[in-house]
Amino acid sequence: MKNIKTHFLYILFFLIAFTLHAQTVSGNLSWLVNQEIRLEGFNGLQTYTISSLKTDAKGNFSLPYSKSDYGVGYLKSTDNKPLLIILSGEDIQLAGESLSNPQTIKITKSKENRWFEQYAKEHALRRKALSAWDYLEKIYVSDTLFFNQKTSSDAIKSEKKRINQEDADFLARLPK
Repeated sequence: MKNIKTHFLYILFFLIAFTLHAQTVSGNLSWLVNQEIRLEGFNGLQTYTISSLKTDAKGNFSLPYSKSDYGVGYLKSTDNKPLLIILSGEDIQLAGESLSNPQTIKITKSKENRWFEQYAKEHALRRKALSAWDYLEKIYVSDTLFFNQKTSSDAIKSEKKRINQEDADFLARLPK
């Protein structure tokens, strides 16, 4: 009888542990072979380690997280370059070379993280374009050489409006 209770308790413990850590962040970072990788979360302005381990001989890893860790988190390795990720309850999978080479990292599983990645890239390009248009607009408004160029000035204003609307439309299309 004691043996059955012990087995039952072990099974119960593993079931509880499984439900608490049902989500994972996993992937392959080919340049981070046999190196520590951590998943960190935020508690206000403070960070805490959710889970950590050493990658295997091929750079594979799998880090669990639970519902209490939902929000923005990041992966951090020995190179101390963080990769922001959204911990929303989805399993997250990624592949790349290393966290210090973010342009090589592709999110292969997790809709929310793919949307976040897409928005971050597109938003940065929109900001750069808007900065350039702001510079030109100032010249066209203040410099007498361009002051009378109404068609060009209107085109600049129109393009700035279109870029801002594109950014707002992307955010509006995201599910709640």
